[in-house]
Formats: sequence, C-alpha cells, structure tokens
Amino acid sequence: MESHALPATFVLDEKNYRRSEESWSEAGRPTATVMVATTQLDTLAINVDVSHVHRCFVAVDAENPLDNEPAAINGAGVQLYVVAGERKGGWLLVPVAGSRDVGVLAIEGWEKGLTVSARWQPTALGYALVAEVALPAGTTEASLDVIVNETAPGRERRRGQLVLSGARGEFVYLRGDRHDISRLVRFTIPAVS
Repeated sequence: MESHALPATFVLDEKNYRRSEESWSEAGRPTATVMVATTQLDTLAINVDVSHVHRCFVAVDAENPLDNEPAAINGAGVQLYVVAGERKGGWLLVPVAGSRDVGVLAIEGWEKGLTVSARWQPTALGYALVAEVALPAGTTEASLDVIVNETAPGRERRRGQLVLSGARGEFVYLRGDRHDISRLVRFTIPAVS
C-alpha cells in the first residue's frame, strides 16, 4: 500500500462521492480539501475545508427516531478514523452552530488510546474544520480516513459523503458510522528535529 509523506493535500470531488439518490452533480458538486500535517508536539493535524454544502448540523447528543445510528450521522459533519501503531480512534465531528465548538462522538469499536480535539468556522461556501489527534511519541507512520457527510434542508438522512479513500461507485445507504480499517490511507510521519 502506498504511503504519503506529510504534509499532504487532497481534493475530494466526484470520484470521492458516495451517493444516495442524487449524483454528485445533482447534489450541487460538493467538494472538500483535506490537508494532513504534523506539529512539533507529536500531533496529527487534519484540516477539512468543505465547499458547496449546506450547514445542516445535527447535535451529537440528538436522539434518532429513524434507526440505531446516532442522529448526527444524518447531518453535515466529518467522520475521522486514525490508527497509529497499536492505538486507534474514530470520531463523528459535528460543528456546533453559533460557536467554534465541535461536538465529538466516539465511534463504537474505534476507542483505543487516541484522543481528538476540534474547532470549526463557517466559510462563504460551507465550513472549515480542524481536528488534532495526539500521537504516541516517536510515531513514524499513521493511517487515517476522512469522510464528509453532507445533506440538504428538508432531508431526514444524509444525501452523500465525500470519502478520502475513494467512493468506488458505492452508495451511502445503511453505512452508518461503520468503516473498514483496511481502507485507511497511510502516511509517513516526518522526524521532529
């Protein structure tokens, strides 16, 4: 599997779109620019700038009368999955309207030693979210995936997803917050000097 050097930037567009009823074009051509870097404090920084989307956020503690998934999975937000050595973490990150705070919901089965902090801000065409994951000291490689959930006003479920590791012609139905660890993208962590 290919390993990307950090810092790295990816543009998510049609080839990364996991759709529901509407195609990427019919959904308004949503895009996301994902920048992955490290800081001198053994921290992985993931910047996600989402454009051509609606800011239809659902609070991470909202109840879901539709099914067993968190209600927030059906609104706008980011699913982040990270593996570093024996540790891993997966989170649903949802901006809190009217603040710079981000609601964080740990994804079941992914809680193993990593923590995340995040903040966000609105932009003219969507929103920008920055997540920081503390890595174990001396980490030389990490794997991650970023999934951007998007929806539109009046919908009860998300309309689609932008997936860093690629959409592969898939549909968004019945996926919830589950994600296959084998799909994560590998990164080489530069040595801190």
